Amino acid sequence: MKKIYVFLTLLFCILGVTPSMAELVDMELDESKVYTIKYTNSSGNTYYIISTNTIVTFNPSKSFNPDEIDNSFLFRFKKAPNTSSSHKAYYIQSVLNDKYVTNRSEKQVILTAVQGDLSTNQNIRWVVQSNGNVHKIFLAKYTSGAFDLSNYGWYPSSSDDPVELNSYSSRDLIIEEVIINNEELDAKKAVLNEKIQQAENLLSTAGFSFVPGEKVTLLASNLSSNADHNALNPSQKDGDGLGALLDGNSTTYFHTSWGAEKPSAYHYLQVDLGDANKVSEFLFNYTTRNGTQQGTSPAPTKIEVYAGNSTDNMKLIKTISSGLPSYWPAAQTYQSDVISAGDSYRYLRFQVTGSAGPGNNGYDVGSTHYYFFCMSEFGISLPEKVVVTNSNYEGMEQQLKNLNQEVDEAKTIAEGSNLQDLETAIQEISNLLSNFVHEVNIGDAKWSSLVLAKNAAIPANVTAYVVSELGSDWATLTEVEDAIPANEPVLLNAEKGVYSFEYVNDATSVVTNHLKGTLVNEYIQAAENTTYYVLGVVDGEVGLYKALINKDATGGNGTTHFLNNANKAYLSVTNAKGANMIRFNFGGETTAIDGAEVENSVKTIYDLSGRKVSGMSAPGLYIVNGKKVLVK
Repeated sequence: MKKIYVFLTLLFCILGVTPSMAELVDMELDESKVYTIKYTNSSGNTYYIISTNTIVTFNPSKSFNPDEIDNSFLFRFKKAPNTSSSHKAYYIQSVLNDKYVTNRSEKQVILTAVQGDLSTNQNIRWVVQSNGNVHKIFLAKYTSGAFDLSNYGWYPSSSDDPVELNSYSSRDLIIEEVIINNEELDAKKAVLNEKIQQAENLLSTAGFSFVPGEKVTLLASNLSSNADHNALNPSQKDGDGLGALLDGNSTTYFHTSWGAEKPSAYHYLQVDLGDANKVSEFLFNYTTRNGTQQGTSPAPTKIEVYAGNSTDNMKLIKTISSGLPSYWPAAQTYQSDVISAGDSYRYLRFQVTGSAGPGNNGYDVGSTHYYFFCMSEFGISLPEKVVVTNSNYEGMEQQLKNLNQEVDEAKTIAEGSNLQDLETAIQEISNLLSNFVHEVNIGDAKWSSLVLAKNAAIPANVTAYVVSELGSDWATLTEVEDAIPANEPVLLNAEKGVYSFEYVNDATSVVTNHLKGTLVNEYIQAAENTTYYVLGVVDGEVGLYKALINKDATGGNGTTHFLNNANKAYLSVTNAKGANMIRFNFGGETTAIDGAEVENSVKTIYDLSGRKVSGMSAPGLYIVNGKKVLVK
């Protein structure tokens, strides 16, 4: 990063032997610049104020080097909303981590994360004042409708030895102004914003929308049970009834019946959502009993979930017998996965067909054992929903959701000034975009090749071709319309630029295509009587040129294989002796195409006399990229 530095020295004294407050006036600081802050003690020792992740301190072993910027030395003074016209207030922000400096006590200052409205926290607002010779930084404490600067000041400290404010009386504090050239930062922000726009366009094309999951509001009147202990045994109460499941207090609880009156049926908890709030998908949670767990407080070990629009006609939709919390340790919470009921239903029933606890877990009626259970909290919630209206993106809901989340995070990062965060965000959003888009960089030659594992829409201003017919030294190119089928190699023609190929569900099959391709870098073994060609340009002429058979199976030097790069096409022609170059044929006319760069490794060719030649049309020995090539 290129940096330009301008130093402005301001004498800074921190309380003590100073002129009266009336002589000090507010200083105007430039928000576009960053500052280092240091003070010099009576012995002439200079200390810089630095920031860490948790505190603002000073470190005599660290010194500021203008040629090697350490962001822990740097601070911004950002104007805060004025609650009084009498003073110019600032937020002091660390360049290291974008956290703000706040007062922790009358002896220390710390860094705090940005949360909520900063204007409501007067402990992070500061005023810088000067009388021309003496300068101070004051905490801008706002009380009784005005700033109170009388008892608050700048308190440099270390975590081990906090420094008293008055110990700095008559000592100078210096602010050095540092102007940073932000060209690199601005460039990274531009790239990230471009990625954000690309992602937002893709989400819009997909018809993506996200509805976060939410808790269903339940009242005690929505709950019922066939085995409410307190309802069946009012003179022998245990717990606090059904309402305890909804009170947010794990020390209250609901217990099914173990007393004299109890049903000859499995115990259940039932929820009536009402006709207007039927659900087809939901999650549920519960918390086991809190406390000592004495007596009969068993927790479910098996739960059958039923759904229906009538309590007389319920269907089993889920059985859960693993992952349920035991009765101890106390107050454990279970959260289910999303449960799908198929249709929409009003009633949900959670029937316990197994439980375990410190004592009895149930009773027998005939040959059947019925289980009682205990819970302290219970809830129903709706799952988050990802909606995709474009059928081309069906089955990619989770990837779209991840991309949407990354866009939200990237927008915040794009407003900051942390270079590493910007680079990380660019990489992360690019990785997520790769689930939907493959980018191709077409150079000055205006040609490239491509093969993808998924169907991909052809971008505007790009033409894709397959090789539909082969001659002795020519290939007929046939245009592919709209989308490239998965695993179908093509040649691309477009002006220089980066083009995005978005993945789609459908693409029309190609009848004939002589091109082949690889999805990864692959060393391809050359077969006998077969000539291999890759896209290239020699002396400005684009075509399919003989591949250099100069590798072995592992990529080392050899004579049996050639390298075909990832997502690139090649051509294989079975014959005794193939042409050195395959030219492109458009509608019966064979055309040489001007260009300036190659996709493969062929760039320059010389004959044995040292003359540069346009191709290897005659048998003989040639020098290609510094290596001998024999054409028979």
